[in-house]
This record gives sequence, C-alpha cells and structure tokens, in this order.
Amino acid sequence: MQTNFWILVFLCGSVVASVLQLPLESHRDSTDISIRRIPLTTTGLSYEFMYLNLKDGFKGTGGDYDRDKFGDFTKRGDVLKRDAIQIVKITDHCGWTWYVGTWYSPWDNQTLELVHDCAVEIDHVVPLKEAWITGASSKNWGKWTNGETLRSQFLNDEENLVTVSATANSSKGAKAFPQYWPRPEGLCKFIRIWIKIKYKYQLTTTREEREELKKALTNCAQRGEITLPELESYTEPSHTETIDSHPAAQMSQLPVNNHSDGGDVGIRRLPRSDTGTITDFEKLEDLKSWSANGCACQNGYARENFGNNSGRMRKIREDLLKKHALLDDNGVKQFEKREISLLKYEIYGSWTSPWDGQTFKKAHSCIMEIDHILSLKEAWTCGACNWSQDEREDFAIDIANLVPVYMKANRGKSAAGFPTWEPWVDRERCNFAKKWLAIKHKWELSVTQAEFNALELAWYLCPRIQQTTVVPKPQPCW
Repeated sequence: MQTNFWILVFLCGSVVASVLQLPLESHRDSTDISIRRIPLTTTGLSYEFMYLNLKDGFKGTGGDYDRDKFGDFTKRGDVLKRDAIQIVKITDHCGWTWYVGTWYSPWDNQTLELVHDCAVEIDHVVPLKEAWITGASSKNWGKWTNGETLRSQFLNDEENLVTVSATANSSKGAKAFPQYWPRPEGLCKFIRIWIKIKYKYQLTTTREEREELKKALTNCAQRGEITLPELESYTEPSHTETIDSHPAAQMSQLPVNNHSDGGDVGIRRLPRSDTGTITDFEKLEDLKSWSANGCACQNGYARENFGNNSGRMRKIREDLLKKHALLDDNGVKQFEKREISLLKYEIYGSWTSPWDGQTFKKAHSCIMEIDHILSLKEAWTCGACNWSQDEREDFAIDIANLVPVYMKANRGKSAAGFPTWEPWVDRERCNFAKKWLAIKHKWELSVTQAEFNALELAWYLCPRIQQTTVVPKPQPCW
C-alpha cells in the first residue's frame, strides 16, 4: 500500500513538472520567432508611424561590447559609389583598389572635391555600440541564419550607412542621439535614418531619446522636410508636454500684423531698453509679430543716410580693439599705443578675428577693421528707412553691433548677413546668430520668412551643440 502511494506521487510530480515546463518552452519559441522577424520591413511606412512604434526600454552599460562580434564590414565600396557626386575607381599594379572622387558630408556640411577616399569614411548612423546596448547583445543576434548573423546584417545595412568626412566621423565616434547632433543642414536626414533603423531592428529607446526625437521631428516638419499627421496628437504616457506646448512648435508662419506700437517716423523711440531682460525665445516671438511685410525697403540706401560718425568711431574703434585684445601669459592685455608724433599714435596688439579664426600677435592695428554684425544696408532694408536721422546715426555706432575682425574677413562678408552668410569658424556660427537676433530685436527690425525660420532653428539647435568640442584632425591614410 505504501509502495503504491509513492508511485502515485512520482507520477503526479512528473505530470506537474511537464505542465510547468510548457510556458517556458512556449516563451522560448516565441522569442525565436520574434527575433527572426527582425529586421522589420519599413517599406511604405511613414516616419511618424515608426516613431510612434519605437521600442521602449533602457540601455545596457556596454561593458562586454566587442566590435568583432559584428563580423566583417563589406559595404565600403558600395556606399562610396552610392554617395559620390563623381568618382573614379583606380586599381594599381599590385591589385590594390581605391577611389578618387567628390563627396558631400552631411554631418558637417562639407563638400570634399576630388579627394582620395581616405578623406571620407563610412559612418554607422546608429553606432554599433548603441545597437549593442539597446538589443544587439542578445544571444539571438549572434545566431546564424542564411549564412549571416543579425549583427553582421546590421553592420552592413546600407540604410544605416552614410559617407562623411573623416573629421566628422572622428568627431561623432560612438556618440548616440541626443548626445550627438549634426550640423542643421544634415539634421533631418540624420533623424530619419535614426528612427528607421531603431524601428527596423527593434532597438530600445529611452524616454529622453524619444522626447528629443519628437522635438527634432517637429522642427524638420516646420522646415518642410517631413510631415507629421499622426505625431501632432501624440504624447508620451504620463508626460504633460504636448507637441503644441513646445516653444519651437508654436512658431510657424509670420503673421500679417504690423508693429504693435505704430511708431511715427521722426519720433525717437529706438533702441529698445528691455532687450537684456527677456529671453531669446521672447525676442523671436516679438520679431514674428513685427514682420508682416518682411524687409521691404529695397531702394534708396546710401551710407550717408547713417551720418558721418568718423570722429566718434575713432574712439569706439580704440575701445573695441582694447576690449578684444588677447591676454599674455601674465593676464595682461596685449594692447599698446605708440606715439609717432604730437597727438598722433599707432595701435599695436594681438587679436583673434572671430569670423575666420585667424590670430595676429603683436601686429599693427591696420589689419583689423570694425565690422557691423548687422550691416547698415540690412538695417535700412528691414526698417531703418523709416527711422529718424538720430536713430540711424545711433545705430551706426551701437557697440553691441560692432566687432573687430581681420580686414579680409570684413571685406569678404561686406553687407551680407544671416542666414546667407555665416562665420567660417564653426564655434562662432551660433554666436553670430544670437547677436543677429539681439540686434534685430533691440532695433525692432523686420525679418524675412527664411531668416525667421533660420533664427528659430538656431535657437533650437545651438544649446544642444557643443561648440567648444575640439574636432580631431584625420590622420593620413598612407
């Protein structure tokens, strides 16, 4: 009787164990089926659909990341040929093949003309390490299917590959969005690829990442590079900000109203006295409300309209040269007035020209000229034609709008301005846009629609771009 009892217990235990194993086996099978679905098809899908279906999750630490786990990269030649503006294939007598051509690098907005292919590199928009810590470290990604692993398929996926300059690729490295932002000209392309690849391979995204993607998508939509019919009504779960509450989303087309205060010609009311107490966003909002007709004074400009300020400008020039002079090792301004005759002197010193980045040490000041950041002609076209004479003369000597630059840079810039002209030094581009906005607001000058859109984009992007990052120079490839 006792023996029969233990036989019964054994049989019941076997049945229970079998039942308990069923869900585990079923889960394992479903996991295999799920991983075999990757990469998902993206044909015919909108970017907003892919954004709304990004996989939520956290990132790993990447401590066990190993580039070799992705296999061999075989797509360099294909991508170089795909992205080339023009290209010539060269094979030497030893059988070594390389290319000479012209490529456009979207991340730094550079066109590299007739260069050896070592001057360009192939960038993984979603870096391999980012893929690893958001899903590719799974053992299923390492399984072989049809002669390749999912990791090797990701490594050689041409949709995730872009030809860029060696400098841009070195600067980006393994940085992921939103820690990395390309130049504005390449932003929308970058965002489209990022969303597509993250969706295609079901790589996880963090809340911060999705919120920044949403803002960038909105900005691209305002530039006409993307449409967002579904995204406009979407908010993150338990997150209060909607797309309409983001300041960048509230700025669209310039309205049709005129300056709110009227302002009779001849009555002195400029410059504004509150310009230092409000934010750049509020300045943009004001410009939007002032610019019904854009910049309409296309005729009648003459330098003489802004008065003869040569007497006051001599003192202002000296003050600016002293203010912007470089410091020596002891923290002393490298600025010297040398008397050449009674009541006559020359200025020597050291300066860095912001527009072109050139530095001049112990130089004669004749190489430096005083540039109007916002030119007199631009001011005339966008509102100064209706000012009083006193207002125009004050604008011409407004120190906030003056900066010493190398004479060739000043003459190269001439009367051009934002956004058709930018400083040649990357780190100065945001400073230039910020100063341009401040002067436009201070003097209540109108803006064109294209100018407003560019200022809005700069206002959004510049805080997110590390302008002081030192970009490593590419090493020679031979």
